[in-house]
Amino acid sequence: MYEIFAGKKRSLVFPVMCNGHVKIDYSDNIADTSNDSDTTDDVGYGLWGNKGSFSFEAIITPYDVNGYGTYTASTLPAVPASKKIMPALDQSIFTAGTEDEYYNEAYLPRASRITHEMMLFHNSNFKIYLKNNTTHNENNPAQYKIFAEMTIGTGTGATTTTISSSDSVILPAHGTQFVYSDADSVLGLNSKNRKLYQKKTTFTHASQNSTDLLGVASITGLHANQEIFTHSGQTATSLGTIASFPNSSTIRLNANSPVTISAVTTNIFIPTTKHASYVDDTFHIGFSFNARTKRMELFLDGIEIANGTHGFTGTQKFQFAREDSYIGAKGGLTTGANSATTNKQFMGEIHELCFSAVSKKSFGDLETLKPDFEATLMYLQFEEVDL
Repeated sequence: MYEIFAGKKRSLVFPVMCNGHVKIDYSDNIADTSNDSDTTDDVGYGLWGNKGSFSFEAIITPYDVNGYGTYTASTLPAVPASKKIMPALDQSIFTAGTEDEYYNEAYLPRASRITHEMMLFHNSNFKIYLKNNTTHNENNPAQYKIFAEMTIGTGTGATTTTISSSDSVILPAHGTQFVYSDADSVLGLNSKNRKLYQKKTTFTHASQNSTDLLGVASITGLHANQEIFTHSGQTATSLGTIASFPNSSTIRLNANSPVTISAVTTNIFIPTTKHASYVDDTFHIGFSFNARTKRMELFLDGIEIANGTHGFTGTQKFQFAREDSYIGAKGGLTTGANSATTNKQFMGEIHELCFSAVSKKSFGDLETLKPDFEATLMYLQFEEVDL
């Protein structure tokens, strides 16, 4: 007989600017066989008893660690206070040198946000986390790559291998709808008539190596680390990323532009509004390790996004380190300036999480986890409020 329940699905919530984790205490779960600090003779079970193949699954909702800051004279967008989006500062505050007076900047400085790592699960021998992959936070919510790191062996013979998605895979929404009053000449439209880019300025020619864009009409509203584009038809092509402004009519790129630039006036486009829509969505993250082939595979929403072969060449099998493990951070509860970076603090929601003692070639159940009972090493859901 099946029972059907209806109601709101709960989750483990890590709000922005939090300092927290869930500790899976080794000593609370595994008896100390010899009543000493030596764990090698303990009789492990569950997560700590598994040797060899395993798989990991979690359903999560990441939050935006960038927030809506500015690097230019642009006006900050009106963003309601939210536990899902980091507060951010106007460039004028950095210019005045008073950014240290703001809690959000002390907790996670602007320079650290763009590469911030958010730990989903941490054990010395297995870590899986999101990493922000952006260069600034003006109209640029966080976008995340996914990493998985495994260590096999002990001491000097231990080998660590990391795999990750080649590019960002959890992305903000981008663009606004075209309306009849918009001028075609200043817009970059796609095939669905969505405004993805807007004209910002023009330049007349480039230096010989195409590193400098010359004859720029205005650099107002542009800033270092910003990607700029040309646009033709329904296609945007990256000119490159801004490194600096040698003068008020020159843009210096951080590398030679891949675009062949002719000596005619060319429009420069920048992206239109981006929105961290993922803060209201869920994502299934899966990882599988096959001990026989040493193959590591990483999945997002059932699609493989990375794979590799572990580099360990010995005979020892993979085991989770016999120590406390953590969900939502790396442990330690460091406080003070830039503590979020030190803790690798996850900000978002974890709806379900499980480990199984089998490798998987695919993950079919993406909306809710259905681990096989006999293979389950650990399964957590967060419905305690309803129990």
